[in-house]
Amino acid sequence: MFLKILGVLDKILSFIERWVLFISTSAALIALFVNVVLRYGFNYSLAWSEELVREVIILTTFIGCSAAIKARSMIKIDALVQLVPSLKTPL
Repeated sequence: MFLKILGVLDKILSFIERWVLFISTSAALIALFVNVVLRYGFNYSLAWSEELVREVIILTTFIGCSAAIKARSMIKIDALVQLVPSLKTPL
């Protein structure tokens, strides 16, 4: 019973997580595009556009790490193992 509830909760939170990533990244791209058009087309710049993009990058990094851990697709750093093949067998 408890595991079933956790499974449903995990699916709901994963769905929300993906949509938050999509919406926040889309909002940042739109704000950045509008700022570029305004700056070079009309010689006017939005004061908050760069800050929004910076905060969205931080947000998507944290939420994206959570999604990557769930999908087991985190970056593995195995340069030392590739450089020294004799270490590969014990590891």
